[in-house]
Amino acid sequence: KTEKERFQVGKRALELLGVEHEIATENVVLNKVNTQSLLVNLGFDKDFKGEVGFDFVFGKIGEEKRSVLEIVNELSKFKIKDKAGSWIGSRMGRPEKAKLRKLTGSPNVLFPIGTEGGRLRSVNAAVEVGSVKSSFPFYYCKDCKRESIYRTCEVCSKKTVKKFYCRMCDKEVEEKCELHDSVQNYKNGKD
Repeated sequence: KTEKERFQVGKRALELLGVEHEIATENVVLNKVNTQSLLVNLGFDKDFKGEVGFDFVFGKIGEEKRSVLEIVNELSKFKIKDKAGSWIGSRMGRPEKAKLRKLTGSPNVLFPIGTEGGRLRSVNAAVEVGSVKSSFPFYYCKDCKRESIYRTCEVCSKKTVKKFYCRMCDKEVEEKCELHDSVQNYKNGKD
């Protein structure tokens, strides 16, 4: 391989390993801490004294096609795992060409926003209102005698009992209302 090809391969290897580096007149420059970390991971002594040399490393790399991580794991004294694995991000491709996308319909957020967020269900708009009114299933802890929106009590960590609500009678029921068949698993808050 030519010197330029070796340079490109080495630079790409540093990028894949996530090693911070700079380019200065056709040379790759590492700071002292990154250099020591890299050398230790390649089987060198951190002070660059020892029997392992670059010829040894290039001999281990060989001509066979292997990933940088596999080669480093062969040289290193301890197991090194992939930094991020495989993932797909929203900035892949050409982020400079990304355009604003208008959402049609009702966009969703992880936190229930309700009408307080306006037609766009904006979290910022809901924060300005100060509170959010929404419908949650409700549960009851018999030990603490408290209502909760969670299946497990927040105070004693025991399992709660699901409660239902009859709008016609305006009362809480265990399973279904004796007078009316329709119950809902949430209770609207009082204004």
